[in-house]
Amino acid sequence: MRSRGGAMKQSLINTDLSIYDRYKQNIKLKEAIGTAAANLIVEGETILLDTGTTIMELAKRLPKKIDITVMLHLPK
Repeated sequence: MRSRGGAMKQSLINTDLSIYDRYKQNIKLKEAIGTAAANLIVEGETILLDTGTTIMELAKRLPKKIDITVMLHLPK
């Protein structure tokens, strides 16, 4: 099936996985992305976090001892 920006495997359409199931998919890659993104954050920055399992990995790795502003975007 064609979609905006690419294609989707027909068997994956309308598949609604739980947050836990989505979290388990590609966990090592999500951890690596979260670590790499956290390492880009520097003192005084403001960041906006959306929802998602990869963003959750970033949030776990946010620097603890620097002054940053974190804004959350939560769906309605």
